[in-house]
Amino acid sequence: MAADYYAKGIVAIETPSQAHNCLYFMLRDVTQADPVVPNNPWFAVPATQNGYKEMYAMLLTAWVTGKSVSARTTGTVAGGECGNYSLTSETYIYEP
Repeated sequence: MAADYYAKGIVAIETPSQAHNCLYFMLRDVTQADPVVPNNPWFAVPATQNGYKEMYAMLLTAWVTGKSVSARTTGTVAGGECGNYSLTSETYIYEP
């Protein structure tokens, strides 16, 4: 089951590290990124995902400028290097 979030501020971004080659982020007022991973507010984007660099750039731009974003999950667990986190399929910068 996928989940959609619209016009949310970014409250945290965790960059890839040696332990995991994934970008993680949290959105304001989101306590569960996707029902597939109950009670976990973190979204994950594996570095191997198509459009990874663009998503990363978009999230950083929104963070720096204070813009809101919209995000959609795939309804699956990222798995692999990303661990038990909700896999993010799309992000958008939102201007109210």
